[in-house]
Amino acid sequence: MLGNWQLKEMFPGGQFLPGTNWLSVAFCRQDVLALKEDGSLWVTDKPEDMKGWGWNSTNPPPLEPLNLVRYDDKTDWKSIHGAWTSALAIEKDGSLWRIGTNRSSGKKAWPGLRTFEAQRLGDDSDWAEVFRAKFSIAYRKTDGRIYINAQSSLRKKETLKLDDDTSLERAPYLEGRKWGDVIWTAHPRLGMVQVGVSSDGALRVVDDYHLHAKSGEVAQQDFQVGKETNWLAVIEAAQHFVALKADGTLWWWELGEDVGNPARGAKASRIGTKSDWVGITPSAGGMVALSADGGLWYWRFDGTYSHYSDGFQPLLRPSRKPQLVGNVFAKTD
Repeated sequence: MLGNWQLKEMFPGGQFLPGTNWLSVAFCRQDVLALKEDGSLWVTDKPEDMKGWGWNSTNPPPLEPLNLVRYDDKTDWKSIHGAWTSALAIEKDGSLWRIGTNRSSGKKAWPGLRTFEAQRLGDDSDWAEVFRAKFSIAYRKTDGRIYINAQSSLRKKETLKLDDDTSLERAPYLEGRKWGDVIWTAHPRLGMVQVGVSSDGALRVVDDYHLHAKSGEVAQQDFQVGKETNWLAVIEAAQHFVALKADGTLWWWELGEDVGNPARGAKASRIGTKSDWVGITPSAGGMVALSADGGLWYWRFDGTYSHYSDGFQPLLRPSRKPQLVGNVFAKTD
């Protein structure tokens, strides 16, 4: 927190989705798409009302029950990911599909994902998984190759065109291991670099080709941050990043200044005293952490590179006394 700044709970209380056999969930513009263990796909029956969702809203709409309905009659979906006005989904035969549109202008009322038919993307049938890589979406093939949405780069990459609006480029720096979270964070000399949690629990700087300040050459970066391998999740935190350990503790990380290896000299300091954290997410100029008892706690931090910077004097560290926002197990009226 900063001064008497307080985070107001927009939707008091909470709700659980019906059923107990959910495999994954994807959040889109105003919809929720969910995948069950039996391979069936479910979507909200009507999009949520966005009225009152503004940051300064004082009269948000009342919380309404979330109702999910079958999207289609298939039972062979295996991976989903939300992408604002669309969702990406992979079938067990390895085909890649888009549900929704990437051409919505926002001027017309959103009809909801359930009104769109799934459209196949490309002809390949070897897609294994679609997942989040901060500022992009990552697509993994069965042979381990990973692609992201095409963007400008220092060198020409292997590209793959899916349709008239979607092109992917090879991301070799994400290959060779399975990833949990991959986020962007600020480095004092390199600008923005990527940090991820690999399947072995290690924190790693995994970035595409960067210009080395001294040699003038480009080199791919893949370095372990610290020596421990018990990390579960990582999020951007202003000019640094926060990571969650398997022992339930939270840690604030600063990368070193070595351009050749930004993991060298990285420093970590513990946030708070609790050791029962089970999840973290960036939120409204800071982060929200979920504790084992269902409590949602908010820390505020700002910085030059924070996407949520709003003019407050930056904090060098998030407060050690977070604000309790609510509890996911609390009873609702």
